[in-house]
Amino acid sequence: ETIMAAHGSGAVLESRAQGATLLNIDVGGGTTKISVIDNGKIRATTALNIGARLVAYNGADEIIRLETGGRRFLAALGENLDVGGKVDAQLRGRLARRMAQALFDALISDDSPWDDLYVTAGLGPLPKIDGVLFSGGVSEYIYGRDTISFGDLGPYLGREIRRVADQNDWNILDAGEGIRATVIGAS
Repeated sequence: ETIMAAHGSGAVLESRAQGATLLNIDVGGGTTKISVIDNGKIRATTALNIGARLVAYNGADEIIRLETGGRRFLAALGENLDVGGKVDAQLRGRLARRMAQALFDALISDDSPWDDLYVTAGLGPLPKIDGVLFSGGVSEYIYGRDTISFGDLGPYLGREIRRVADQNDWNILDAGEGIRATVIGAS
């Protein structure tokens, strides 16, 4: 999926066209997949347990789905919630901030708040990155293409990832495909 997303988002083609080193960060519901692409060749990949649907809720702010990664992020915030617990807008914002920070910590230093944040091995030290493209469902919020909430952390996570990327002066490039990048890459 990581490789397919890098191709489908246009990151591989853009890297080749620019002769640049790019990151493709595919933020989905359950995982975030990252590719380092240098001159059109994927040099490294990893996946993290960061995603919009690690905590899902209904219209009454009650948790209806809670993955292990979601529990870990809640615990990191001092919250011990289970399915049926309340996750109001303020807590959703705090969760998204913690996830975004964990993502950038992992990118910058391979620093992980817990051993199983990584689904696969980390990237190691990053080369100089010329730009970053985002794909996956959450990218629609990162780029401001969507505002509709689907009962998950998507809008919150997208906003926080964009904030941290801008705060760190990352050169964000427009991805040709966002939510459909993996499907496009597979074809």
